[in-house]
Amino acid sequence: MFSAEDKFLPYLKFAPLLSNNTIEVSGGTGIELTSKEEFGKNTKQYLNTEFHLSEHIPDEAREEIECNAPEFLRDIRNLHNKFAHVVADNSFLSVALDFFYDANNTSVFTDEGFICAVICLEALFNEGTSDIRYKIAHRAAFLMGLVETNGTEIFENLKHIYRYRNSLLHGQGASGRNPGSSTYKVERYARRSLIIFLILLRQKRRNTVARKYRKLELLKEIDHAMLDTTKAERLRKEIERGMGAFQLSVPRTYGGKEESGRPYRIRAW
Repeated sequence: MFSAEDKFLPYLKFAPLLSNNTIEVSGGTGIELTSKEEFGKNTKQYLNTEFHLSEHIPDEAREEIECNAPEFLRDIRNLHNKFAHVVADNSFLSVALDFFYDANNTSVFTDEGFICAVICLEALFNEGTSDIRYKIAHRAAFLMGLVETNGTEIFENLKHIYRYRNSLLHGQGASGRNPGSSTYKVERYARRSLIIFLILLRQKRRNTVARKYRKLELLKEIDHAMLDTTKAERLRKEIERGMGAFQLSVPRTYGGKEESGRPYRIRAW
């Protein structure tokens, strides 16, 4: 982990779309960045500085992860450069990304982080004050189900997640940790939904719609695709083509054996 400065925040907000771990950047110790232009730049200084990793990570894995750190930063920079204008042009996406970033910084295993992740989903899928749980569950499960095989499971989990959200805000109050077997999945659902919206709203044909109507038109397109297999297939292909931008160029997991012979497997990002 690194400490973040404001000038890197626009980049760091995209990091949770690539990594399950919270990313921070600081000068001084760790990876030192003096300007935002250096974010992800291929410079030798990265390989000569300390990358902040958990003390529980074996030295054998630590060395390999440190060598891949500059490429990981480049992936974040490239993602920002490709989609930052999409977020800037769609205020509801900016809201969703902000709350998703806060959810990752706080952890969805806390009430605050969980609520932030749910607000991210609301910012994406809700456009009114009625039937919120139904609309979020149906729309999100449908979109994710286009590229996954468990749309029905996602739908049921989202209904459970929203019931817990209502209970937390209107009944239980703060509880410390989320009960139930599916509430922790809200982070994955929010991440995948954000990625899909970024992919769809990067297309020029949707940007011809006035900004204040763009979300409504996209939600209408999603609703119509639920009833039209041709439109659903068109959406699926569009989403699958765009997923490549969110793939890391470095390994996520690192495995091997410590000097003592004990095996290890580490998920770095």
